[in-house]
Amino acid sequence: MFHESKRMNAVRSYAFDEIRKEVSRLRSNGIDVIDMGVGDPVRATPERVRNACHEGIERFAQSGYPPYQGMIELRQEAQAWMKRKYGIDVDAEREIIVTIGSKEAIFHLPMGLLDPGDIALIPSPGYPPYTSGTIFAGGKPLYYPLTKENGFLPDLEYISKLLETQKEDGRIKLMWICYPNAPTGKVASVGHYRELISLLRSHGVILASDEAYADFVYSGSFVSPLQVSKEGVVSFFSLSKRSNMTGYRVGWVAGDSRIISLILQIKTSADSGTPWFIQQAAMEALRDEESVDKMRNEYRLIRDMLVDTLTSVGLEECRPEGALYIWQKVPDGMSAREFASRLLRPEIAVVCIPGDMLASSFDDGSDPGQGYVRFSLTCLPERVKEACKRIKDNKAEIFKSQKRIRG
Repeated sequence: MFHESKRMNAVRSYAFDEIRKEVSRLRSNGIDVIDMGVGDPVRATPERVRNACHEGIERFAQSGYPPYQGMIELRQEAQAWMKRKYGIDVDAEREIIVTIGSKEAIFHLPMGLLDPGDIALIPSPGYPPYTSGTIFAGGKPLYYPLTKENGFLPDLEYISKLLETQKEDGRIKLMWICYPNAPTGKVASVGHYRELISLLRSHGVILASDEAYADFVYSGSFVSPLQVSKEGVVSFFSLSKRSNMTGYRVGWVAGDSRIISLILQIKTSADSGTPWFIQQAAMEALRDEESVDKMRNEYRLIRDMLVDTLTSVGLEECRPEGALYIWQKVPDGMSAREFASRLLRPEIAVVCIPGDMLASSFDDGSDPGQGYVRFSLTCLPERVKEACKRIKDNKAEIFKSQKRIRG
């Protein structure tokens, strides 16, 4: 008889897959859907990167399996990029490993750090693989809230209490963060990282930093915890958003050489390395700042267009500092799912993700995702312009039964 494992039962269905199914259902009914739910870039991979990929296919036509840790040339390119852009010094030989996108590395890291019953601190809302990777490693996820009241940053007093009170229930060994933050758009500071790293180090906890949106900061500047310390810290980088390479599956991890070594050990059992020709494309992508600058400016314009529209119809202004999402507060008295459902009506057909699909609730009943929806900025400008028009034209329908409509 067929039975799912207990681990599978413990993992929720992937929120983005559910959204894709709903979009397909609407489109099958002939509805022109504007999908601002899943953050999958629709722009082409830059031509120079595609050309490098073609060249790589010929260059490595008979090269066999790639090295697990990645080509030294790509690791050196990543090393130079981190130094050039952010002043981070890492050793390409010992402190960088190439990965099949950042998702596989994020999922696999807990296997190298957690024993059964060990705990990983995970942001709520946050990226689902932080949780699924922890569960599949036999660990226990313990969530901390990202709230507007604390600037969508980890509350260090709250984290300190968790570190003290969880000693009897299991050891906290790992903490996940993501800045620029998905989905809230918050950007962290050097000062915050100094305090956080000091706190975690005093308890022997590893800091894992998801930096997939490093290139997309609109207010202020990007900061990595690696600018504070490499000891006990690893950062995950991806070319998926930076260079519209979601389908290529390539990224890298940098930081503490001991942790990089653990990831390498896992990779030798889990996969056979990133394909040679994709690594060739990745090297060119890291040299290409012109395309990234152009894309960042376009995303900024889309951000402002959508934020201005949402505020004009009466919603609270939620202008993100970075990343590719708007974490929008919904009207008082309306749930996130109800608001998202109203936007799915055929005359509007704009997709966003209810915040509770990206967040986990707490014992006191609170849920940092309740009352918010996430809009992705990855649509083309003309589609966002059409989405804004539909929202404005159907303002009364969206806010129906609300006491007041502003704007």
